[in-house]
Amino acid sequence: MSKNYERARSLSEHCGPRPHLIGAIVGDIAGSRFEWRNCKSKDFTLLVGSHDEETPCRFTDDSVMTLAIADAIMKWREGSDTSYAALSSCAIKSMQAFGRRHPNAGYGGSFRAWLQDKNPRPYNSWGNGAAMRVSACGWVGRTLDEVKAMSRAVTEVTHNHPEGIKGAEATAVATFLARTGKAMGEIREVVVGDYYPLDFTLDKIRSNYEFDVSCQGSVPQALEAFFESTSFEDAIRNAISIGGDSDTIGAICGAVAGGYYGVPDEIRIKSLSFLDDDLIKTLVAFDAMVVTEEQHNLVGCEFRHFKGNRYRLEGFAKDSETMEEMVIYRALYDGGGLWVRPAKMFFETIERDGKRMKRFELMEGKA
Repeated sequence: MSKNYERARSLSEHCGPRPHLIGAIVGDIAGSRFEWRNCKSKDFTLLVGSHDEETPCRFTDDSVMTLAIADAIMKWREGSDTSYAALSSCAIKSMQAFGRRHPNAGYGGSFRAWLQDKNPRPYNSWGNGAAMRVSACGWVGRTLDEVKAMSRAVTEVTHNHPEGIKGAEATAVATFLARTGKAMGEIREVVVGDYYPLDFTLDKIRSNYEFDVSCQGSVPQALEAFFESTSFEDAIRNAISIGGDSDTIGAICGAVAGGYYGVPDEIRIKSLSFLDDDLIKTLVAFDAMVVTEEQHNLVGCEFRHFKGNRYRLEGFAKDSETMEEMVIYRALYDGGGLWVRPAKMFFETIERDGKRMKRFELMEGKA
């Protein structure tokens, strides 16, 4: 087992229970070795490391910019200016910083120049770079309108052509709908009604589909790969099997599929072994932010302790000495006393008598 794989397994323990951004990153990495040597089949090794006999996978600009947008959102949320103009400013700074730290990730010519520009301006692009980087908006946005506004804010700083904005929004919206539990048919209905007709099947286009970096020529195909899938891995195989801009189509499809299916542990862990420490740090920080926000949305919900007693989550607080996040919860028995414990402990998974279980399990119907 490689050193990178063991490092990734260790790092994965810091990630939360949901596959935030990992889906897009897996799609990028899996598709990377086929971008210029297309594979018109679903029969291939999903993630090939440097020690394997086949051409190895790697992360590309799709992963770098996905994490740059995640970094921008975190900085925006931490700041005092909550306007979408402020988010756009954060997006410019983060993308330029990440791009300069990872200069050989495979950027297009116009975007490469934009990364180095001291006074960067949008350049009317309709390229699929708009869609491949935007999935963090679908994970963080609390409503459909907020997702759309966030998507536009991080997109129009480069891709201000209507097709670029549409491709990014379609991806962010589909990711949001997938991760909030909407049925595949509902997601397709929104995509077809608001964005693309999807009047084709993968089997019909596979033999003749060619490399196309436009949003209008690759985002519909990536979304159709998700709609024809039966699992996360099947979605990625669908996306890569049509050829074209394989890493970007994989990233777009993977973003939605990750929200819908989740990402199997083995795939998630192996994908982390391809990332460097800089990207891992951002991924873990973003995951922690999303998990924290999801937990805060559970205030007022009832939980059952693994020993059987019931409690209601009343709120959160900070330890004044350590600044550790604490959960305040009320017993729903014996007079309803208040209790406090670290949030990490409250939400953790424990093992008892050989079985893994939540220390406090959210009670069905009490959310």
